[in-house]
Amino acid sequence: FPSHDRLGFAEVSLAGRSKQNRSAMVAQHGGNEQSERAVGWALEYLALHQLNDGSWTMNYEQSCAGKCSPGCDGKDPYRFAATGLALMCFLGAGHTPNDQQYGEVVSKGIYFLQNNLRRTSDSGYWVDTVASAQMYEHGIATLALCEAYQMTRAGELKESCQLAVNFVLKAQYRDGGWDYHPGRPGDLSIAGWQVLALKSAAATDLIVPRETVQGIDRFLELNRGGESMFRYRGGKPTKSMTAIGLLLQIFRGKSKESRSVASGVEYLSKQGPSSVDMYYNYYATQAMFQVGGRYWKNWNYYMRDMLIRSQKPDGHLRGSWMFEGDQCQQV
Repeated sequence: FPSHDRLGFAEVSLAGRSKQNRSAMVAQHGGNEQSERAVGWALEYLALHQLNDGSWTMNYEQSCAGKCSPGCDGKDPYRFAATGLALMCFLGAGHTPNDQQYGEVVSKGIYFLQNNLRRTSDSGYWVDTVASAQMYEHGIATLALCEAYQMTRAGELKESCQLAVNFVLKAQYRDGGWDYHPGRPGDLSIAGWQVLALKSAAATDLIVPRETVQGIDRFLELNRGGESMFRYRGGKPTKSMTAIGLLLQIFRGKSKESRSVASGVEYLSKQGPSSVDMYYNYYATQAMFQVGGRYWKNWNYYMRDMLIRSQKPDGHLRGSWMFEGDQCQQV
């Protein structure tokens, strides 16, 4: 893309996703043969569970005739969020629509999101207000589509990405955050996905207004629970919210040497990875990776090996994970 005003978002390189650079980056950042095998198995599992229309679902029985158990019977399938999350796994491993191994899988997933975007005159959305997790799903799907656009620079993705981004912009509340549905006081957990989507969009030629980004910074300050920690809806600080707030601070360009970032990193380092809370791990692992150094080395040592040990090693479930108490957790 041509030179673009990134609006203060930290620049994050995608060089490690290319096949030419991947092996070197894996070795440099603490991967090994076992972790790469785990990634391969996980992608095989996801490819096996893609539905015919290109989507994925949280209801296992819909995609594999009940071979995956336990499932989430009666739960909302969250198809747009599930599709976005699955797509990001392939994109993160460097697989694009032109890829020989998983190109068709990625293409079908992107097509599902594009084809099901409900377009209005100035924006586009996937789920309406009756959906329990509307902005969760929208943020995740927007992030995946913008990541695909950033990696491929495919012109046919631009309009859909911009329309989805526009919906994020319209849904922002005056406190600078986002809630389950547009126009309500913000929730840091939901805001995290919208900010990640906007960061990805800002790295391309998509339009993200400066006032929206300034609102994000205000919202982060409103949700501090002390110098280094963050809280959920005005409650007590939690490690999950702190992981989200810390990563967003870093992506918003805050110095890793600043007191608020440094003390937040120290706090998460003492907490360590969780054996059951993958939502916390998702944000905390990214934050630690961005900080790097000894913090990342220590975190990665435990996180990497825990994931390798807990992955299903054989049968229909090979490549998947199931964490106690987490299998039917809301997106």
